[in-house]
Amino acid sequence: MLKASSQSEMKRWMTSLAPNRRTKFVSFTSRLLDCPQVQCVHPYVAQQPDELTLELADILNILEKTEDGWIFGERLHDQERGWFPSSMTEEILNPKIRSQNLKECFRVHKMEDPQRTQNKDRRKLGSRNRQ
Repeated sequence: MLKASSQSEMKRWMTSLAPNRRTKFVSFTSRLLDCPQVQCVHPYVAQQPDELTLELADILNILEKTEDGWIFGERLHDQERGWFPSSMTEEILNPKIRSQNLKECFRVHKMEDPQRTQNKDRRKLGSRNRQ
């Protein structure tokens, strides 16, 4: 049994106690072209390990929201996840802009993937040469 003083505290504990943080909160909505999104309008420095530091203009998918003003989200450009206060962000209401943000994110990550694969291959070759 888990007791918490607020809804956000309870959800934060549930997030940190989840068996597999990487898959437990993978939201189906984060892969849709019309996922709820916010944009950072005030910088925020994380105060706890489960919080996400935000910089101006960061775009984030909303994975979960609490009634007391906290959002669990995923930053689009680096896919980092964490909690942050909703007061630091502004919701993106236009579905075309949300869709455009996701498409741009997917395009950038798709371009990065071959580069990551090449770097992994180089590391493997380097370790073979050392043997």
